[in-house]
Amino acid sequence: MHILLAAAAASLAAATDLTVLSWNVESGRNDPAVISRELTELNTQQGRARYDLICLTEVKSINAERYRRALRVGEADYELLLSSTGNDDRIALLYRRDRFRRIDSGTGNGRPAELTSHAGETFPAGGNRRPCLVKLKDVRNDDLEFLFMGNHLNRGTNRTRQTQARLLREWVKVQTLPVIAAGDYNFDFDFQHLTGNQAMSIFLRDPASEGGRFAWNWVIPDTEVTVVGRGGARHVEIVGELQDTNWYDGDRDGEDDYPDSFLDFVFLGAAARSWDATATVIVRAGDFPDGPKKSDHRPLAAVIAPLPVPLSGSR
Repeated sequence: MHILLAAAAASLAAATDLTVLSWNVESGRNDPAVISRELTELNTQQGRARYDLICLTEVKSINAERYRRALRVGEADYELLLSSTGNDDRIALLYRRDRFRRIDSGTGNGRPAELTSHAGETFPAGGNRRPCLVKLKDVRNDDLEFLFMGNHLNRGTNRTRQTQARLLREWVKVQTLPVIAAGDYNFDFDFQHLTGNQAMSIFLRDPASEGGRFAWNWVIPDTEVTVVGRGGARHVEIVGELQDTNWYDGDRDGEDDYPDSFLDFVFLGAAARSWDATATVIVRAGDFPDGPKKSDHRPLAAVIAPLPVPLSGSR
């Protein structure tokens, strides 16, 4: 038995971490030159690129290529895939060309795949952003295949956002590949009550009447989460300091209208739910309150450790 276990361990290679950046760059009130400079700074670590996978939301199409060039650091160059929906608030997915190979249909068209429907029900379109994704092969992890998804759910209409959340929950339940999903979900997760809006509950798990099974794992930033107690006495304890991801001052009184909340998330779905991951909200000097040249969101970074993968040729 010990010999068999040793042989099994020897046939596994330690997986290389995946690094992810998700940021709403605020299309309507920013200076693309400032955002580009900040992207370069965010992605630069000792002269090398920090992130393998990047999801940007609220991207104007005229700025997308500029942002791609800003992210080039050292030997790293990125493939840009820009959504077709969202008008001036599009989703941009970027991945390192030296690490990943795109293996879904439509390679080279500059667009990600977009989910138009699931189980006969249509994803909201019009001014809404449809979910976009790309199927990738990771050459540093024994050609591990996975889906990288970007989302930006509806802000103004609860019903539309809840429909998007439900369809994404049902979609991920039938996926056979690991899924990494990032973006601005407008879930209004409140630090005081540790709850989000109804769309967040719908997105994360089945209704209680259907068993309440979770479909997505949330990579909660800057915290350690433990479940304490048993049965009806169980509760979640979060250790760490949560950081606000968004500044919004609709009444112009100089105060954040939604303090201490998350709008931006990284989720793991399907087989990726067994992967280890950590995340952090990137806080920079002077980033809040919002201004006319900056984004009103903070960037969110994640480090994801896929399960060890079999060595080539092993059984």
